[in-house]
Amino acid sequence: MDIFAGKKKIGMLGEINPTATQKLIKNPAFGFEIYPEKISTKSSTLKLKPVSKFPSSSRDLNILISQSYSYAEIETVLLNSKIKFLHSLALANTFEGKGIPDGSISMTLRFMFQSPSKSLKESEINDSMDHAFTLLNKALKAKLDHEPSQERS
Repeated sequence: MDIFAGKKKIGMLGEINPTATQKLIKNPAFGFEIYPEKISTKSSTLKLKPVSKFPSSSRDLNILISQSYSYAEIETVLLNSKIKFLHSLALANTFEGKGIPDGSISMTLRFMFQSPSKSLKESEINDSMDHAFTLLNKALKAKLDHEPSQERS
């Protein structure tokens, strides 16, 4: 569930991905994240946005990008571009070293897609992923990394 102050997202709460918690506690776990830098000191009423009843779908994108760019810059490019059905974005993994060109870093970006009004079609998610990569390629000269870091030794 996302937490908003007006139209500004200031946090979220919900179940932690079971694949991350299953090895540690073997039970569902819940957590929250608050972005204090996005909370205004002006008085306002906080509202909770209901969770969609429709399923979410995650996709990973492995990119090669110059080390001069931070994840924050990548996030800015993607979140300011209104990618259709994008619910959340996270940095899943980074890799430098063997198999990565000098001055570059491999990043795995995890996209979560969800609609408040329908179940998404595979083609809709694919179109959004293609749009996301095109944005990264144009803005930051990102390239597809065809060998994800977990396959490197």
